[in-house]
Amino acid sequence: MAEHAIGLHPRRRDGIGSTIDALGRKELPILSDFRRRSPRSSTFFRVPLERLPDLEVPSLWCARQSVDYCFHLALSCAFLILRFSLLEVHIMKYLSSGVALGVALAMASLTFNTAAAQEPIPPLVQEMATTLGFTPSEIAKLVEGEIVSTTLDEGSEKEIALAVAMVVQTNHQTIYKRIKNGEWFSIDRTVSASQELAGEITPDSFSTLTLPAAEIRRLTASGLHRHFNLSGNEVEELETIAAEPAARLDAYRRLLAKRASSYKRKGIAAIAPYSRGRKKNANPAEDLRTAAGALAGMSMRCGEFYEAFAYYPESPTESASHRFFWATQTIQDRPTVVLSHWTTQLHTGYGLIAERQFYVGQSYNAQQIVAGAFALSDSESIVFYTNRTASDQVAGFGSTAAHAIGRRFMLSEVVALFESMRTSFDSSSKI
Repeated sequence: MAEHAIGLHPRRRDGIGSTIDALGRKELPILSDFRRRSPRSSTFFRVPLERLPDLEVPSLWCARQSVDYCFHLALSCAFLILRFSLLEVHIMKYLSSGVALGVALAMASLTFNTAAAQEPIPPLVQEMATTLGFTPSEIAKLVEGEIVSTTLDEGSEKEIALAVAMVVQTNHQTIYKRIKNGEWFSIDRTVSASQELAGEITPDSFSTLTLPAAEIRRLTASGLHRHFNLSGNEVEELETIAAEPAARLDAYRRLLAKRASSYKRKGIAAIAPYSRGRKKNANPAEDLRTAAGALAGMSMRCGEFYEAFAYYPESPTESASHRFFWATQTIQDRPTVVLSHWTTQLHTGYGLIAERQFYVGQSYNAQQIVAGAFALSDSESIVFYTNRTASDQVAGFGSTAAHAIGRRFMLSEVVALFESMRTSFDSSSKI
């Protein structure tokens, strides 16, 4: 096809021998017109010619017709497929942990309205749907009772973003209040413990936080930056403590208290980076600023909420409340400490809830969830849910394919969980 080409990685043009060298460096040949059909999707991943601006396509194609090149090309294909398959498993595990608020909203709704909404969508709801990127046809399906979903523009190669919406047969105040009261923690089966961080945050605020023996062994092992999201200074501080389980766990609690207290006082600006070794860092503060910036479209209609959440603590308002929590949550098969900030606001026609995970003990860097229940009538609402997750695992080589896999799994997890609530809470709505 004209828009695709066959060639080597633009930095590896020095013949067949460099192909194996590139494999060792994870600089695999870019495969033109390369397609892989995922076992769970009909999506094709393709490399556009625009990504290869400096390739001399005809000369490369004609010069590499040898049997050796074909062999190494086939080897590269196999390596790519294996890499994406493993990546698919990891993405599925950590993204599935980010749907807690969506589950809670669905369960709080009590029952799903499968019949078509008879009244026209209020202008505010229509505007929110359009702002989130839902098309007219998707909005029509939403009104008819379907759960609709869409991907959102992502602010960086580390971010995966999506939105889901549905109509529910209960008023928006009920949905808002049940979520604000903390019901999501009891609903999410991946959460084993949680506690609100009310008042002044001290190490005693984490006195009930415990970790299983396997996690405590990781705390006492060398190379802490490979096992936990910690800054360079935090790694050094832990390593000065005797490698004794109780002492290291107490030290970890103190570090968590320091992170939570600093964030509560100063917001995103106080979030320390994560050390990745060899003087490399991940920057969750930058990831969360990017995610918050994506909410700017809300500022016209929900300005106070947007300002209170995005710029916390610089824009306090009496109409929006802030709460802080720690929780232990299973992420990628490991109990993981998560520190989160919740902002909530209830209006006459809608209720808004936002969660910012400003520290995640391992796996992904940070996460932002924003959800709202908007009134259609006195007994009917539309629930919008958005999720932006930042992770180093979807950046770098293979990022395009990794994002496609991540979006697909995120959407399937959220939609499946919403659908399962229809039957589970049908009887509750009749009580």
